[in-house]
Formats: sequence, C-alpha cells, structure tokens
Amino acid sequence: GSDRFQGTFVHSQQWPESLDVAGKRVIVIGSGATAVTMVPALIDSGATSVVMLQRSPSYYYVAPKHKKDRALSVLERLFGARIGYFLQKWLTILQGAVVYAYAQWFRAAAKQRFIAEARKLCPDHVDADTHFSPSYGVWDQRLCLDP
Repeated sequence: GSDRFQGTFVHSQQWPESLDVAGKRVIVIGSGATAVTMVPALIDSGATSVVMLQRSPSYYYVAPKHKKDRALSVLERLFGARIGYFLQKWLTILQGAVVYAYAQWFRAAAKQRFIAEARKLCPDHVDADTHFSPSYGVWDQRLCLDP
C-alpha cells in the first residue's frame, strides 16, 4: 500500500501550484467531477501517463462548448453583455433540466445515449461499455459534467 509508495501524494483540494507533473506517471483516484477536469489538465501539463482509478463508473456529460459560445455571442450582441450572460446562464440551467427529464422518462435510452457519447470521446483502446457503464440509472446517483 501507501506506506511503500515513494511518490508524491496530492489531494485535489490542496494542489500546490509548484507541482510539476511533466514526464511523470500520475494516477487519479476517483472518477467524480474533479477527476473529470483534472485528467485532461494533467495530460496537457505533460504527464507521461495518466490513469484514473475508479471504484465504479460514472456517467459523463460533455457540454457542447461551440454551441454555448455561439449562443452567448448572439445573446450578447442582441441584449448586451450583462443580459446576454444572464440569459445564457438560464439556458444552461434549462438544458440541464431537459437532460434530467429525458433521463427520468426514457431511462434505457438515456443510459445508451450517455454510453454512446462516452464511446465517441474515448480512444480506440478504451472499452467505454466497461468503463462508462454504471450499474445505476442516469442521475440515480452521480452524473459528472464537463463544462
């Protein structure tokens, strides 16, 4: 166990700015919302290998950034920056409510949709059906949002 580990332990809540992961092998324990944002950042920081260790899979929802950016620029152009941002925030909340309702009303279809979306984002060597297929229904426990 951990008593034989000779590397550095870092908790995401106390991440030192001076920590350099370039050229290092990193393991992220957990697959929640923090891990969703940490793993890509660690890869971008030059880590040689990044492994996410999870007890059980989570569902992931990747917000379509290009649509959000386009909508925000249109709203800002029409209503000004302050009101445009306010409206975009409420559109994002509405989108979450629609996804939640879909997941509750069409449980099997929602599960398959989330797994299919994960499959599209995974490299070929990652089995999305194993690693992104929780035993619970969408939104019964956790759903991680990648904003």
